[in-house]
Amino acid sequence: MRTSSIPDGFSTPEDDREGDSGVIDRDVLRGLHIAASAACDEEVDTFVRNKTGLRLRRFLADLMVLETLRDVQPDKGNGPGARQKKSTLRKLKQQVRRSREIGELGMAA
Repeated sequence: MRTSSIPDGFSTPEDDREGDSGVIDRDVLRGLHIAASAACDEEVDTFVRNKTGLRLRRFLADLMVLETLRDVQPDKGNGPGARQKKSTLRKLKQQVRRSREIGELGMAA
């Protein structure tokens, strides 16, 4: 039986409660292939957005924030460099917000 993260459109609150146990690795890899295509080509991203409402290029760009989190250890949040890490994360979040605002203004024009 084939399952997909978008069987009939978009996920519902019930889907979120089920978790990812029904997600097949093959489907994830196929989705990753589409996301990579959208990341490299704005026309593919536009096609995906028109069909699903998902903004894959924006989502992938927003994942950049996670790079700063790989060195952060929750139980050692006040250790050396914690202030700088928090400051860097705050700046990255501001950049992401500005980038979204600029993108939305460009799309509205």
